Amino acid sequence: MPRSGTRWLSFQLRDRGLDIGHERFRPFGLVSSVHAGMGEATGVLCAGSDTRYYKVVHLTRHPLKVISSCCTLTQECQEFFRANVNGLPPTVPDEQMPYFHPQRVQFWMAAYVGWNLKIQRTWRGAPRFQTEQLCSDEGQWNALCQYIGCIPGELPSMETVDTDRANSKKYLYKAPLDWEELGGIDGGGAAIMLKLAQQLGYETETTLPMPAKDQS
Repeated sequence: MPRSGTRWLSFQLRDRGLDIGHERFRPFGLVSSVHAGMGEATGVLCAGSDTRYYKVVHLTRHPLKVISSCCTLTQECQEFFRANVNGLPPTVPDEQMPYFHPQRVQFWMAAYVGWNLKIQRTWRGAPRFQTEQLCSDEGQWNALCQYIGCIPGELPSMETVDTDRANSKKYLYKAPLDWEELGGIDGGGAAIMLKLAQQLGYETETTLPMPAKDQS
């Protein structure tokens, strides 16, 4: 999923000797959300239709941080998601609504669920790693490096993932939204996203308000 630490992870792996790209194919592969969505099991956007991924890793990040950051993405990004994930809400024009308008938040909630489920279906059995754990759990970091074939070196820092890039609109986002805010915007959608977050291994202690039933 975009804003899950793809750029950060590509930098970390290059520092450890792998010629790996961010959103573009390099000899050792790539870290990418775009190709995960459109390339399916074949690297058609990477190096031609005959290039198949040898190993695939599913990278995740806490959904509240991802949603908060994705709300700053453009309408073009939303349209890309709608073209590759079924059942998403209408896109929100950039010039008409603020970043955290409920419709924008609702769109990225649905996108988070649909995108991650698509990756799980496409690459069943691919090992999954949380960006947060790669920065704090030496065992997880070593397991990732061993799987893809590089020397782990020191445990990477999370600093570059959470840095507020104040001079770039693309990365300007407020403190992460919380589950109560998401539940107030779309109770049903938030409940689905919460269930997925738990399946992805995130601890979430919260009770979400459920959508009101139609009494008519």
